[in-house]
Amino acid sequence: MDNSHKLAFATSLDETVAPFLSILHDAGRDRERVALELGTEIVKQLHPFSLVVLAMAAGFIIGRRSLEWPQIRAKTEEGFEGHQISQD
Repeated sequence: MDNSHKLAFATSLDETVAPFLSILHDAGRDRERVALELGTEIVKQLHPFSLVVLAMAAGFIIGRRSLEWPQIRAKTEEGFEGHQISQD
């Protein structure tokens, strides 16, 4: 990718992410805002194909975790059966 394409990609990415950064800033979500800024900088260094591969890998990881969550929740609820939690 030549420099003009890299510059166009970076500019497009900045324009896309800017509203989300603003929302996170207004909501006081500084950790998430910084994470998004860092992620944006990492993406600027990657080739677009690498970005697609990274997104797919993240999707598989998150998808696998989301399938495990109901099992974890069921085990947690089983552990609490018969125990009352006082609400003061």
